[in-house]
Amino acid sequence: MHQKHDYANVVVNKFIDLTELIVYKEPFIVNANEYVDTSIDRTRKFIYNENNILTPINDNVKITQLKQSLKNSRKRALDNVYGYALCNDWNYFITLTFSEQYVDRFDLNGVNNLWKIFREKMQYYYSDIKILLVNEKHKSGAIHFHGFIGNCNFDEHLIFAKNNRKYLKDKNGKTKLDINGNKVINAKYGEVLRTKFGDMIFNFKNTFYNYGYTTIVKIRPESSNLQITNYLTKYLSKDNNQVEYNKKSYYRTHNLNFKNKMNSYLHEQDINNLLSDSNFNIKKATEKFIVLTTDKTTKIPISKTDVIRKIKNNKAKELIRNLKTKEKKASKRYVVELSPSESIDLNILTGNVNQFSIDDIF
Repeated sequence: MHQKHDYANVVVNKFIDLTELIVYKEPFIVNANEYVDTSIDRTRKFIYNENNILTPINDNVKITQLKQSLKNSRKRALDNVYGYALCNDWNYFITLTFSEQYVDRFDLNGVNNLWKIFREKMQYYYSDIKILLVNEKHKSGAIHFHGFIGNCNFDEHLIFAKNNRKYLKDKNGKTKLDINGNKVINAKYGEVLRTKFGDMIFNFKNTFYNYGYTTIVKIRPESSNLQITNYLTKYLSKDNNQVEYNKKSYYRTHNLNFKNKMNSYLHEQDINNLLSDSNFNIKKATEKFIVLTTDKTTKIPISKTDVIRKIKNNKAKELIRNLKTKEKKASKRYVVELSPSESIDLNILTGNVNQFSIDDIF
């Protein structure tokens, strides 16, 4: 058992079904039981003018500061979505699109207002409903939502989603023609749509949601929460889905459980013991930290001692390159691909500094 310090070097994230440890190479400052990242300037450097154009507050502000702010925002959003998604039970995975008949699909504020109307409608029907959604921009720039719904039963509001494409199309989106110039009929026209894993796809009835197209998939009770969480967070990780400055990138109800976070200081021997613990696998390694997890599906085929040795010898770049290659190959064995771009960079964390031993983690 260790005494409380003003510095910490380990962050412990405890979810429902797994524990994640971030072991930092260098200690970080802890004030009032919260992790303080001194490298981040949190003062606002940009504002939206009367034309809704983002402008710097003065001539000293650089574009690099905006890029860094957006990067930090994405990290925080990923961390929060990850923490909420893994700590709640979910019934449905949904996708919501918005028709141009009701809103400018490219206007985030307009889409958010329409979403608020539908969210309040769901809460009217189901007062304890749990919601966690992320927004995504289509290649065209149109905004739509993906996310989880829990603590409710939508059965009375669902209909089967059916294949409504009567004729086949080629890769360019044009209707296929046979040798006689006739349109080629789609043999699956009218069939109930299914995911690639065989799950039936549903739509909301128009009486419940009539603002655009929807898809709803019931989440199997035996589904891995980690796998479906990684599937959701990939939308936040896409390069074309940059978080807008001072705008929401995810939406949630206030009744969600969140991960339990602790900061602590461990001495070198304790860290070595932790790395040799067979209960933990390496999830990620960078020049600054190593992420360990009790989840077995993220195991990377490389020894933990090799990780520490290479980081201590300043060979982190070589290690990271090898890990990404091996992680990409290993991920193909699982339903949800855990590619390096989908790894959750938990570099911005808050929590309590508690006294704990390795035995307290479980």
